Amino acid sequence: MNCKEIEKMFPLFQEDALSTKELRKFMAHIDTCEECKEELAIYYLINEGMLSLEDGNAFDLQKVMDSHMERAKAHLRLRRTLQSAIYGLEGLVVAAIFVILALIAFQ
Repeated sequence: MNCKEIEKMFPLFQEDALSTKELRKFMAHIDTCEECKEELAIYYLINEGMLSLEDGNAFDLQKVMDSHMERAKAHLRLRRTLQSAIYGLEGLVVAAIFVILALIAFQ
C-alpha cells in the first residue's frame, strides 16, 4: 500500500474499524514508513486531543496512541495464532477422515 492509501485509513484505525487484513497491511506500512508514522501520530493526537478538550479531560495523548498501537499489534498476533490453530484442526479433521475411510475400506 502507498502512503496516500494509508493516510485515508487513519480515521478507520482510530475507530478500530479496519478489518484484520486491512489492519495487517496498515501496521506493516506504519512500522516501516517513518513519514506515515509521524503523520499518524499528528492525526491521532489532534483528534484525540480535540475529544479530550471537549470532554474536559487531560491525559497523556502520546501514551494513549502508543496503547492503541499495542492493542492493534496484539489483535494481529491473536488472529495469527487463531488462524494457525484453525489450520491445525483442519489438518486433524482431514487425517481423521482418511483414517475412517481406511477403516471402512478394510472391513
